Amino acid sequence: MRGKAFPVVTYVALILILTVPSSGFANFTQKKYYKAAYPGMSAKCNTCHSLRFPLPFYHPWNDYGQKARDIKKTPDVETYHQIGAAPVKHYATNVL
Repeated sequence: MRGKAFPVVTYVALILILTVPSSGFANFTQKKYYKAAYPGMSAKCNTCHSLRFPLPFYHPWNDYGQKARDIKKTPDVETYHQIGAAPVKHYATNVL
């Protein structure tokens, strides 16, 4: 069942996963812009996405991320100033 095609398909899929995500995802530059707009605050994936760790093929936006995308496809410092700081998210801890 696993002939020579399986490793080839696996390598092709791996290459696509590593190369396809480009401008649509928050990268170091986007985090740097957010930090420049709001010193002392840091941006994480869930600042703009509704998932804590978005996947390359599924990365839904939360309200803040959608606002930023509506203003500009790739937000910059001015965009973050226009929409304001992201609301702080608090996660429940494991308390017994």
